[in-house]
Amino acid sequence: MKNKFICFSVNTLKQAEETIQEAIKNNIIPIIFIRYYILKGFGIDWIKALQLLLNSSFPQNSFRLYVDANTDYGLSIELISIK
Repeated sequence: MKNKFICFSVNTLKQAEETIQEAIKNNIIPIIFIRYYILKGFGIDWIKALQLLLNSSFPQNSFRLYVDANTDYGLSIELISIK
């Protein structure tokens, strides 16, 4: 069966966890989209913590993160450096 990728915009850890749980039930690999204003408000450390918490709760390759860096080139470079 072919994997389906669908993007979901979330604002909290709880929303991300619920999205991943439902997606796993439906054989979908969710792409968790983080908007620029959330990243700008909480900072890059919030993304690291979110990824760490989600990786500890769900198996590897069960989701992907997509972060909007808008036109902030420094932020883009920093996101690339943390993978």
